[in-house]
Order: sequence, then C-alpha cells, then structure tokens
Amino acid sequence: MATQPSATDNSSKTALITGASSGIGFELARRFARDGYRLLLVALPTDQIQEAESRLREEFGGVNLDFYAIDLSHPEGVRYLTQQVRGRQIDVLVNDAGFGQHGKFAETDLEKELAMVNLNIGALLSLTKAVLPAMLQRGEGRILQLGSVAGFVPNPLLSVYGASKAFVNSFTEAVQNELEGTGVTMTLLCPPATETNFFAVADMEHTREVQEGRAKGGLRAAADVARDGYDGLMAGTARVMSGPQAKMQPFLASIMPDSMLAAQTRKRLEDVPPAEDGHQGQDPSKTGGKAKAAPKPASAKPAAPKAASAKPAPQA
Repeated sequence: MATQPSATDNSSKTALITGASSGIGFELARRFARDGYRLLLVALPTDQIQEAESRLREEFGGVNLDFYAIDLSHPEGVRYLTQQVRGRQIDVLVNDAGFGQHGKFAETDLEKELAMVNLNIGALLSLTKAVLPAMLQRGEGRILQLGSVAGFVPNPLLSVYGASKAFVNSFTEAVQNELEGTGVTMTLLCPPATETNFFAVADMEHTREVQEGRAKGGLRAAADVARDGYDGLMAGTARVMSGPQAKMQPFLASIMPDSMLAAQTRKRLEDVPPAEDGHQGQDPSKTGGKAKAAPKPASAKPAAPKAASAKPAPQA
C-alpha cells in the first residue's frame, strides 16, 4: 500500500542523493519521496539498486525517481555524475556515500583506503562544487553532508575513516560561515554507530563497538538518523548530532586530551576476544550482520549510469 505524500507540493524540486540504495541514504530517499521530491539516486552497481527502487515504488506509488549505478570511489565516476547533472536544477544535495576500513594502518589495504578518501572526501567536494554556485545564483538550496561522531576524536584502528570524517566536519562548518545570508543552507549530520552495512564493508563485525552495541541495543537505527538529518536539513540547522550518544561526543572531545580519547576509542574498536565472542570467524549474516560487497578499488572503471526507471531522467 502506497504511503500518502506530504501536503506540501515539492514535485518541481529535485533531490540528488548518493549512497541511496541502503542504510541512511535509502532512509533519506524515503523521506524525500514521502514529501514529493523528484529523486536522482546514486549507488554502487549492485543488486541493491533494484531492491531499493522496488521498495520506493511500492511505498510511494507516484514517486518520480531515477537510479544511477556509479562507483563514486573513482574520480572518473564522479566526473561522469557531475556531467549528468550539469544544467539541471538540483534543489537539495545529500552527500551520504562513504565507507570505512578497520585495522592497523600499517596492515590495511592502501588501495581501499585511497578509494575511501576519493569517496568520503573527493566525491563530496566535487558534487558540492557542482551544485553550490547555481544554488547561490538562485538564492536558495539545501545541502546535507554526512559527517560522523568519529570526526571529533582520534580513531585508532579506523584511522583513515576517522580522518576523512574530521575533514567533512571541518569543511562543512567552514563553508556554513561563507553561506550566511545567501539563502543556501548546509547541514552537517553526525551519526553515532548506526546499524547499516557499514560494519560489514569496514570489516568491523567483531569489534566491541558492534557486538556490545547490538547486545545492548546501543546502535542507532538508520531510519532515526535519517529522520534527524532530514528534519535538521529542512530547518536549516547547522549541526545535527543524532541521538544522546552522539550529542555527548563534541563535549567529551572539548574536555579530554586526544591521547585519552584515542585510548578510549581504541577499546571500542578492538575485536572482542574469542573467549567472549562465540561468533568469531563466522559469516556476518549468521550473527545479525548484513554482508555487502566491498567497494571497487580505485583503479576500477565506473559503470555507465543506468536509470532504474524506464523513462528518461527528469529534467529540471
């Protein structure tokens, strides 16, 4: 049964959302679909795209959407996407796509980490640059940047991801100052540990943060993060800390030395010892996790974007 759309008419407005086939990105797509936006959705070329499209069309019968299967961890994929949206009016940009890699930096895979930097930072910068000038010219527009509580503290065993989110946090809050009085808003959404495919992709299924978080119900639901981010975006809020746990992080970072923060964070990110975790070495799908293919390496060619809908992408 299709969900009734919002009374507000947003049918002439377009939202571009990356990382939209699952997790927080998909839940944000649901929020925009509910309120009648035309959707340009981007995700890795996997079967999740078809599943996500089917779910959106079933829930929101009249939704106007197109899915593009593009690997944004490769600069060529980002260039391709910016070419596709050039000349279209993008009213809202959501930079949700991102992934992490767990482990000691000296032992982790460099190619995966370079792809991570390309996606978490490079794609976010490029897409923001592609849509912001036109928003400023019109005097209206909204941008949601996915930061993280990880961006406020050092993250041993998740060092590159944490550093990439520190960049997003800092970049967003600097540009917010530049946008004052322009009619364009940029919102920083900082989730805590959230139950998505992130943990499987980052090889984090057996960390203390994930195992204890699931056992104690301490992981944030993707739908709750999306709700907080969407509401904050529409209100023009500068920073949205999703949930009580997230709201504590900036405060702790302001009163504790980095060395203590790093030690505290490392304990959460260490693997649970086998004696404490009877699931060590098992498939994540058998222990409550949801497996997902790792992103393509930076050397991979991006797939040509394909619309999930049979009709052409909507023109602004």
